[in-house]
Amino acid sequence: MRLQQLLYVKEIARCRSMNQAAVRLYISQPSLSEAIRDLEKEFGITLFDRSRRGVSLTAEGIEFLQLADKVLADADELRNHYLIKNDVTRLHLQISCQHYAFVIDAFIHFLHTFQQERYTISLKETETITALEDVYLKKSAFSIVAITEENSHYIHQVLDKWGLSFHVLCPVIPHVFMNIHHPLAQHQTVTLGDIRPYPLIQYAQSAATRYADEELVTLKDHDKIIYSYDRGTTNNLLASTDCLNIGTGCLIPAVMPSAITAIPLSGLTVQAQIGYVQLHAQPSNEIINALIQGIQQSLKTYNPGR
Repeated sequence: MRLQQLLYVKEIARCRSMNQAAVRLYISQPSLSEAIRDLEKEFGITLFDRSRRGVSLTAEGIEFLQLADKVLADADELRNHYLIKNDVTRLHLQISCQHYAFVIDAFIHFLHTFQQERYTISLKETETITALEDVYLKKSAFSIVAITEENSHYIHQVLDKWGLSFHVLCPVIPHVFMNIHHPLAQHQTVTLGDIRPYPLIQYAQSAATRYADEELVTLKDHDKIIYSYDRGTTNNLLASTDCLNIGTGCLIPAVMPSAITAIPLSGLTVQAQIGYVQLHAQPSNEIINALIQGIQQSLKTYNPGR
């Protein structure tokens, strides 16, 4: 098996035609057919059903393509890693974080003053464990996460295991995000009892990391729970429905819809720490320091609990 053969399978599946795939791959149709036959013989499977109307993936072919896509993605990551590593004229930087508007706000201000001629910067909003893993694997220079009373034990275990350090940027207290026209929006504070009748949005975490929720307060037994995978979906739901989300309370006009407000959650003595995570003895530079300082400034500016 060669990577080239996997690319052939992917292109044939996309075109649903051997002839069209051969044209797009710049090889002859007989050569393409032979490469597929060799692959089928090697694994003892049939990848495509052939007919006068074209070709289509068999059940075995669908399964094979799903696995092949993973191999091709890993090969691309390996190739890009070393191409990036050897390109000394371009800045390459990735930051990972939980779903925070203040990080986006800081990044916007950073770009307004950033003067680098050539760069590739990734800002990756993701689940908690991935944000930590990206730093451990040296994919990200740092990550931004919250340590709460509920996830503290688990996260500190991960930090110790992976040789990571957590540096506090700012303490925060729980607030409830909601629509400005929500029945609770005129309250000075809200309690857990107040929010129980309403749908609660939580950011999805993988099953293996159910102890790493990013919400400042996690209500596992809430009657109505909606899991969201991105901040855009969460904001749209908050702005347009009676859904709620428990977070920092940071309202940032340039980043969040104006239809969202935040009310302090009372009746609790919970306080969380927002901070950045780096490898032990992680070398720093002016760009990383500027980003971290900008994130801290945005958090302190918009943190209602400051």
